[in-house]
Parts: sequence; structure tokens; C-alpha cells
Amino acid sequence: MEKPPRPVFDSIRYIHYGVNLEEQGVFGLFKDSQGRVLPGNENTPLYPFLISLVAVMDNELKSSLRCLLKSKKTNECQLRLESFVYIQSLFIVLILFCVWLTAWHLFKSGFIAWTSALMAFISGELQYYANRFMTEIVIVLLFSLLVLLLLLIIRHSRVYHYALLGLTLALLTLTRPEYHYLFLAGLCCFPVLYLWKKRRILIVGLTVFFLSYYSLVGSWQLRNQSHFQDPSITGNYGSIILAYRTAYNRMSWPEWGVAFIYWFPDVGDSIAEKLFDEKYYTKLGFDAGSYYSMTSVEILELLEVETDSADEAMNHLLRHEILGNLFKHSMVSIPLFWRGVFIGKYWGVLGFFCFLVLLSKFRKPAVCDLLLLSLPGWFLVALHAFVSVNVTRYNLVLLPFYAISIAVVFASVKEKLSGPASGSGTVTG
Repeated sequence: MEKPPRPVFDSIRYIHYGVNLEEQGVFGLFKDSQGRVLPGNENTPLYPFLISLVAVMDNELKSSLRCLLKSKKTNECQLRLESFVYIQSLFIVLILFCVWLTAWHLFKSGFIAWTSALMAFISGELQYYANRFMTEIVIVLLFSLLVLLLLLIIRHSRVYHYALLGLTLALLTLTRPEYHYLFLAGLCCFPVLYLWKKRRILIVGLTVFFLSYYSLVGSWQLRNQSHFQDPSITGNYGSIILAYRTAYNRMSWPEWGVAFIYWFPDVGDSIAEKLFDEKYYTKLGFDAGSYYSMTSVEILELLEVETDSADEAMNHLLRHEILGNLFKHSMVSIPLFWRGVFIGKYWGVLGFFCFLVLLSKFRKPAVCDLLLLSLPGWFLVALHAFVSVNVTRYNLVLLPFYAISIAVVFASVKEKLSGPASGSGTVTG
């Protein structure tokens, strides 16, 4: 593992929360005139809590993080961040185990299980984010566990599986608030599942799932209600995220078409530059003058003038930028969806292609279960495309499905080249 880079941007925000939690036991970014941390709710608490917990156990990490928040110069602090990276590196092992176990339960093939774990590892995404103070590695771990629990429910449907599923989804929500929408989507799916299967365990399971989820998330909402008279999971930040997303609704239809090429990983921008006039791609990046850097700022400045609160700003965006422009907003979400699926660049291209290959084998039981398990991941990709700028790191939850898809396609190719062998595994399940 390479030396951890100096934390910046969102990482500093999480560290700030974590240091305040460690020092005063209060979740918040800002302090009053007497130096007491003011309770905050712009982010969710689980990842900062993890930072504070490790800082309590490691004085060198604690000193490094405090110095980092106070220093203005990059070389002013001797940063010793390794202990936190070691903890996150352990998460990689757990993720690979979840991927291995999911693939094994699906296909009963050692080759597919081990190849799936190997593919997840060589993507490089796990190592990259384990080395940084960002929520992604925790999200992938919890989501990989969520997928495994969903598979156990499909295959065995024990009540405790539903309880663990609710707790896991609650931890995801307390890491990134958009997972609450996955919870709501899950509740909507239960009636359909019950009408399809007509099994009494589903009613019991739904109740246990609901109660276990709110045993954690409900406590956080009660805390927010007490401090801010608002039970929302987070506050004040959603309108900013949505402003960045709605900036892309200004793109022209030629830009919309070019975006599919420009946002292809690694080589897409250079190909677009060779094929098209500059006006069709220059605003699609992140540089000055782009939709991300310039148009979003214009929208935020307009919101500051025309609205008086974060709630008003959100309502203004929903009314004028989304519902009032729903067709364009929905259409722009399509290339943004495309941009978000290629995690790990070329590795993601391979994974996406192999997943599409498996779609043609949907009638085979194990593949059908894999496709069913992937639906929460694709729901999140669509959600991110609809409400955010949808960069690939938001969609690392696709990693288990891509890894298993690559392994299954490799197994099929191996089988065709060498002929079926006992224990080699097939996609038939």
C-alpha cells in the first residue's frame, strides 16, 4: 500500500467531523465563541465516527488530524495516517470474502468464486479508496454484505436475515443519506414480492426489516428533530448537490450526443476533441467554463438571491429545474448514467460488457438471481444520474456484480475451450 496522500476536499470535511467527535463527543463542523462544537446535520455520522474511534486508539493519528485541520501549508505537518489505512485495508479482505461467498452461493463453483474475488481485487478501486479518507470503501463493504444477505433471503428466507438486512441498510444510510431512498424502494417492492410468492414469512420479514432499520436510523432522526426541529436524515446540503446536477440540463442536444463519447473512460475526451468542434464538448468536463464549474455556480448565486433557506432553494430547484423541465432533465440523466457505470475505467468497460452478456442468459437460475441482486445497484446508479453529477466513485456498488459477471464469462469461455469438467462450474447454476 502506497503512502496515504494528504487529505483534501470532502476528506477534510469528514476529518473535521471526526476530530470534533473525538474531542467533544458532538457531531458538527462549527464551534461557538467559547469553542464548543455546535451540533450539525449536513452529513451523516457513521464515517466520521469511525475516524474518531481510530483516533482515540492512536495518538499519532489524532495529532496528525488535528495538525492537518490547523495547518495552511502542505509540509507543515508530519502526517501519520497509516493506522486508519490499515483498518480500511482490512475492509478489503471482508469485501473480497463477501464477493467470494456470493459467487459461491450463486454458482457453486470454486473457479467462479475465486475468480470473482480476484477480479474485484485487480480492479484497483478497493486499494485506491482504502488509502483515502473517503466513504467509498465503507459503502462497498456494507453493500457487498447487503447483496449477500439478499441472496440468503432469496435462497433461505430466515427472519434473522431480514433483521441483518435492515441493520446493514441502516448503516449504509448513516454513511451516505441517499441509501434511505433504497430503503423506501425496498418497501415498495415487498407488496409485489408478496403477491408473487404469497409466503407468510415475507410479512414477518418486512416487519423485522422495518424495525431493525429504524432502530438505528430512527435514533439519528430523533436527534435531528431534537436539535433542528426537522427529522430529515441530513439538511442544507441537498440543494447544493441538485444545483450542480441541474446545471447539465443547459446542454444542447448536440452536446447530449457527444457526451456519450466524451464520458467514455480514459480515451473518450481525446476522441471527442478529434471528431467534434470545441463548442460541443468543452463544457462537459470539470475545467473553468464547464457546466460543473461555471453554470452550477450561476444557479447557486441565483438561489441565494431568490430564496431565503435551504428548503426554499430545494423547492425552487424541484419546481423550476426538474418538474418544470422534466423531459430534458430525464434525457440528460441518460448520458450521466452512462458516465457513472465505468468504475475502474477499462476494468469497468469489461465488467459492464460481461454483465450485458449475462443478460442474454437470464433464464438460467443462478444468472437470474445475480441480475435480481444487481437491481439495487442499478437503482442507485439511476438515482445518482437523476440528482447528482454521477461520477464513477458514487457507483462502486457495481463492483461485486461486474467482478462476478467477468468470472462467469471467463468460466463459460474456459468451458467451451476445454469442454465441461467436473467442478469447473457453469452459468447454469
